[in-house]
Amino acid sequence: MTTHRKCGDCQLCCYVMPTEEIGKPANTRCSHQRAGKGCAVYSRRPMSCALWNCRWLVDDDMSDQPRPDRSHIVIDMMPDVIRMTHNDGSPAEMLPVIVAWIDPAYRDAWKSAAFTRYVQRQKVPILIRYSSSDGGGVLFPPAITGGDIVWHSSQLGDDMPTTLREKAEAIGATMSDAPSPGAGIAAVTITMPDGTSKTVAAHTKWDVLRVPTSGDD
Repeated sequence: MTTHRKCGDCQLCCYVMPTEEIGKPANTRCSHQRAGKGCAVYSRRPMSCALWNCRWLVDDDMSDQPRPDRSHIVIDMMPDVIRMTHNDGSPAEMLPVIVAWIDPAYRDAWKSAAFTRYVQRQKVPILIRYSSSDGGGVLFPPAITGGDIVWHSSQLGDDMPTTLREKAEAIGATMSDAPSPGAGIAAVTITMPDGTSKTVAAHTKWDVLRVPTSGDD
């Protein structure tokens, strides 16, 4: 990655995304946000914030996308999983997805021409989230459909993987050794089947912070 982008005045991630570590729900202004300044506790921010990255900030593939506060979309670096069911009766399968958090004040932001270009380039589905409890939907790119981008609504399933361990196992990913008992929140590295890896903040029971429970499609 060769990006040199900066957050600037953008603080959308601090609003739309939940931060379990400090009890902040989605679509709620963080108590540490300061207009025009950013995070008031940046040097001692929670581990889940310190280990998290906005995809626009660090991914070259986002070079043609507006800054999140202008696109109204925050794309997570940490993948989630969905269960895709088939109309032909074949067995359901678990798929990794890219998670796009949409500012609920701009629910149609994902329909923009710029974001459509981004979706067209992807090899995995894009999970659209409006909150931790709003199922939103999934965009399937041409690499999967063989034609146009296809939208499917999604539902939150009680039987879906919820912990980091469960999600990793569902998509064939591996994880670093578990934190020691009583560690509370610790850094855990998850390696995807394609070899890419990401270090995230997780509870010792392997709950990954910031990433919501996915739904069925």
